[in-house]
Amino acid sequence: MASGLGRSDRIFQWATGANTTQAIVDFQKCVADHNDTNFGGSNADLGGIGVITSLTVLCVGCTIGSVFVVALGYTFAHPRYKSRPPGSLLNRFLTRIYDAATSPLVTFLDAALFLAFTMQIAAIIWSAKLDRAAYISDEAARQVAIDGFGKGPGGRVYSIYILLYTSIITTCPALTLISTPYLWDGLKRRGYRLFIMTVLMLIGGIVNLLWTEVAGQLSTYDLPNAGCMSKFLFEVIPGQQEQHVLRSAWVLCFTALITIIIIQAKENCPRPILRWYRAMSGFFHRRIWPAFGRFFRAIGRFFARQFRTLFKRPAPKEQPTDATIPANHDDTEVDVSQPKNYHRKRRIVRKLILILYTFIYIAMQALPLYLLWRIYWLREHVRNILQPPPPSGIVYPAFANATKLLEEEKANWDLDNWTFGQILAMSLWFPALLEAAYILVAGEEPLTGAKVWDGAEKGVDRSESGTPGNAHDDSEAKAGDDVRISEIKTV
Repeated sequence: MASGLGRSDRIFQWATGANTTQAIVDFQKCVADHNDTNFGGSNADLGGIGVITSLTVLCVGCTIGSVFVVALGYTFAHPRYKSRPPGSLLNRFLTRIYDAATSPLVTFLDAALFLAFTMQIAAIIWSAKLDRAAYISDEAARQVAIDGFGKGPGGRVYSIYILLYTSIITTCPALTLISTPYLWDGLKRRGYRLFIMTVLMLIGGIVNLLWTEVAGQLSTYDLPNAGCMSKFLFEVIPGQQEQHVLRSAWVLCFTALITIIIIQAKENCPRPILRWYRAMSGFFHRRIWPAFGRFFRAIGRFFARQFRTLFKRPAPKEQPTDATIPANHDDTEVDVSQPKNYHRKRRIVRKLILILYTFIYIAMQALPLYLLWRIYWLREHVRNILQPPPPSGIVYPAFANATKLLEEEKANWDLDNWTFGQILAMSLWFPALLEAAYILVAGEEPLTGAKVWDGAEKGVDRSESGTPGNAHDDSEAKAGDDVRISEIKTV
């Protein structure tokens, strides 16, 4: 690995405040002094090439697809576009692209939910295994229990970082798709999906809180058996700093979920919950709030009379005095002005929610890409420092004697191997891309597997045309009944 910093290193140092050059020098010095990297491999199910590729395709595909859906949905809803003839070439072309973007995104949403659910459950299981390993006295059994995160201290720290990144990344595409305008109307069982997202966010919050606390505590201790790789990882990505970054990312995702629930509450709530909410809100608006209103209006009228009595002065010309003002005990003026203020405040609140939703939606597009960039950067540097460097990459002279050790680490690096599990991870997004390619080439099939009525191609409505198809069927059925009746009489 060359000693000079590339553009990605400079950007990473600017974003994180880490000193990559000094971390490399300390790593080479540590390896030269102890003749061990203490990496020991990592969990390929977390940071394997197939899993990282699937995460990248899901995030990039959701970002590109949602941009197309929002742009084309806004175009279709524009009055200028509605004035165009429906059978034009441009209309058919844009409709084909819109169908090719919306249908696979629903598959992407289910894949993202499944991946997020799998990742959160796996994190809970691994956390329970590590907690159980602390009470195992046998060293061999304890080592087997904690091998899910890696066989060495450095590999375990690397797996913890990848787990925390992946826990956030897997939820972002699902939040992006379920909150995309012009797409959520076509989603079925949105309330169920929002419920699953809420459960996943709560589990992800527990995982995030637990493991960021562990990473923050580990980075503050200079453990003698932590190893050179752990020291390198905590120097380039400090645990306490990453604690704030990942917790802020989870708070952003949870805020996005709450905003989505607020915006889609009317459409997404199940019918019993919606009926209960309407009944309770109606009860409060009919009984509770009017009682409070009458009470406070009575108090207001009392103090108003006292102030009029104390600070009474002659009225200007062309203005009636207090004696000529008719008594208005029902506060008609207040009742009339209240809806105007209410609707004005409601419009302001709605605009604020939409502005907040827009910023959160853009952040949901950028957050997984940023975390993926951090994973790729960390993965590349860990792989490079575990390989025998060229002469220009040796910044500590004694590190040149560790070639044999690095050859063994290079042979043990299995995160770039396309195993069966890594290939199976590609099945999360490959069917959606096949569906998009098919729709883009052949078009959407509106009535798949159903018999199309002949009059549908002519644009004839069944209700207006006297249901000719049904009339023909009725006549045939009646004729068949007459034949059967005649046969019975003959017998």
